[in-house]
Amino acid sequence: MSYLQKISSTLILMACFVIAASTAHAQKVQDRPIVIDARADLSEWNIAKDGPISLNGNWGFAWNQFLSFEALSTTPPPVTSTIPIPLQWTQQTESPRSTFGYATYFARLTLNKQAHQEKLSIISESVCCASRVEIWDETSGQLLARSLQGQPAISAENELTKLNVALHGVWDTSKARSLLVIIHVSNHMHARPGILIAPRIELAADSSARLLKQYILNASIAGILLIIALYHFVLFVQRRDDKISLAFSLMCSITLLRTLITSTILDVFGIANSPNASSWMVRLEYLSLPALSIAATRYVYELYPLNLTKTFIKYWCYLFGGCLSLFIILAPTVNVTGQLNTVIIQYFVTLFAIVIFVAYAAYTKKNLARWMLLSFLIVGAGIINDALYAKSIINTGYIVSYCFIMFILIQSGIIAKTFARAMEERDASNQALLETYHQLDEELLNREKLIALNEHLETEIETASEQLIQADKMSTLGQLVAGVAHEIAGPTNYIGMATTLINDRVDSVRTKLEQLLDAKDPQAMQVLALFTKELNEADAELGRIDNSVGKIKDIHSALRNHGRIDPNPLHNIEIRPIIDETLVILGSKTKLIETVVAADGAPVFTGRRSQFGQVLTNLIGNAADATEEVRLKSLEARDSFTPKILIEAKAVEHNNIPHLEVAVHDNGTGIPEDIREKILEPFFTTKEVGKGTGLGMSIILRIIRSHHGDLVIEDSAELGGACLRFWIPTTPPHTNEA
Repeated sequence: MSYLQKISSTLILMACFVIAASTAHAQKVQDRPIVIDARADLSEWNIAKDGPISLNGNWGFAWNQFLSFEALSTTPPPVTSTIPIPLQWTQQTESPRSTFGYATYFARLTLNKQAHQEKLSIISESVCCASRVEIWDETSGQLLARSLQGQPAISAENELTKLNVALHGVWDTSKARSLLVIIHVSNHMHARPGILIAPRIELAADSSARLLKQYILNASIAGILLIIALYHFVLFVQRRDDKISLAFSLMCSITLLRTLITSTILDVFGIANSPNASSWMVRLEYLSLPALSIAATRYVYELYPLNLTKTFIKYWCYLFGGCLSLFIILAPTVNVTGQLNTVIIQYFVTLFAIVIFVAYAAYTKKNLARWMLLSFLIVGAGIINDALYAKSIINTGYIVSYCFIMFILIQSGIIAKTFARAMEERDASNQALLETYHQLDEELLNREKLIALNEHLETEIETASEQLIQADKMSTLGQLVAGVAHEIAGPTNYIGMATTLINDRVDSVRTKLEQLLDAKDPQAMQVLALFTKELNEADAELGRIDNSVGKIKDIHSALRNHGRIDPNPLHNIEIRPIIDETLVILGSKTKLIETVVAADGAPVFTGRRSQFGQVLTNLIGNAADATEEVRLKSLEARDSFTPKILIEAKAVEHNNIPHLEVAVHDNGTGIPEDIREKILEPFFTTKEVGKGTGLGMSIILRIIRSHHGDLVIEDSAELGGACLRFWIPTTPPHTNEA
């Protein structure tokens, strides 16, 4: 059986179920009592046995009046007109009324004696816009129950609208048998006024359980939507090219907003307790439909991009949906609610188009599209079921919430599968890159074999290795080495020469003043003292400028030495100047760190000077990062902590060969033993994303080994953190190969 045949069979079974439920429910509805001329005889209807009863029929109606129980108990009654329920009061053909106004609905009920054993409740849903339900015992004149949906009033200023709150009044039926139900309704905002769904009487325990169940279900859906929306937004933040996760997160967020607005969740927190807030709640409810259409269509397009889908999004969703959204935001509320059919048409046309697009993708053998098509069909079936149930055509109950949960879970599975595929492709690419790097590293370590096989290949490998080392060096220094080292020399020299000239001019001025002013004249001596004070201050400032120029020259020298490429090894290199240059370059990182250098007696060595600047820059920079991590944690805990780094350089012997040993100690977090070997592997890093490439330590190890040395990672006995120690022979066995 093909996939389309399975879908067709599922739809046929669902249609048969709906038809069967509709037939059974229609047969049962025919036997139910209704309200006739504001009276309903329920004496033969046992609610506990026969189920809830909807109070459809002709209710008593008083236009632009709020009648009390006392007024309706008089003989004769103050009004005699009736109105069908459910029906908008503007749609009554006999006496159509204006949209804005207020009215009293009432009906007299006679209950079954057997129903008096349990508490009953009256549920009034979809009353537009504010209403109050009162249940009176006609015999005793006692108010049995009262429930409010907002606050009905004769003027818009005093009306408080609550569109999505069901009225729920509970009363004890142990004595009352003849009831008077009074419903006060007012509308000063909506285009569909009146009681749109007939009130229903049922057992109080059943109604309470159902309302609690619906609240928990809505809260669960809201929680699921919130979690999924945040989860997929985080996925997008991590991978900015993952537009699917962004579109799905937006779709879930809009659906979350609509769920909160159309349920009682926000009402629990006292939101929309003003006419202006109620108006915006209505606008947001209507606005969520075109917004959801745009987000859903964009999500489908990101999954299955088609030119037809792009055109549909551009004109139908963005253009028409955008104009409709502006109308909802700017137009008066009554005009907005009057265009409900337009909003629904735009929504369902979009939904139908999405199903067509997904069906086409499923037809082209895209397996994930088939699951998506199934999820849309499930939601569509739930919407149809709820619409038929709301119209009392079937008696299955509301199921769209459950269908929507299935829809969200299926969509999450589709996105997870798509994301997993992308991750598999990325992992495969990284694995291939890692294998390539291992092969290259093995070839570099077996350099003699490569020379014997192909001299030209060795030259290319050495060039590539130098480029990789230089690229990592540039990453360590930032982008300063590329241009600052050259550009800083001219201005620095100019400042130095200008300082010298200014010094000469100051001395010349001082000399001329001494010559011009008479030493025997007291006023002349006062002038001379005043100018001498100013000139001395100028000398002090020029001294500070000289010091600053000296520091700039030190930085320039460090950058120049660190940034150059040494094509051949140099002899008699001292390690202390390299350490000092490195500390100058890392000044921004080490300015808060107590740094001690112990390099007295360190021997000179032969090697590539700039490469050892790179080695020390990485080692000292990593030590600074480790101490900074501990310092920040100490600040949060309000503990005292002084970051420390110790750099040791000394002469040692290995296998009776003189070596230079350099050790970098810190009092940072230390390096666990289980990852010390991994740190030296390519692409392994313990730093956050974007703060490290994972190549630094592996390149350092390669530089040291290319100089016939070695590197170890251990705990620092001096400072308690980590210690990275390396040594190289002062005179390599083959200097020309260093």
